[in-house]
Amino acid sequence: MSRELLLYTRPGCTLCEDLLAAARPVIHRHGVGVRKVNIDRDPDLRDRYGHDIPVLMLDDDRGCREVCRHHLDVEALEHALAGE
Repeated sequence: MSRELLLYTRPGCTLCEDLLAAARPVIHRHGVGVRKVNIDRDPDLRDRYGHDIPVLMLDDDRGCREVCRHHLDVEALEHALAGE
């Protein structure tokens, strides 16, 4: 199963860095990669999320779906990475 976490962010977003730091133990335990996506580089993402970041997405064989937004939801991340 191919999977990757996407963190929708922009330069200087401290909430984004806080979410990523809090998620690192769970990410490490599940052995999944994280790719930061600067929403300012994609007009569609910028229009969709604006200042409504961070957004953590899981992209896997079932598609790309939101795990949590603004703050880390550890339970939601654990469930998503466990395939639930």
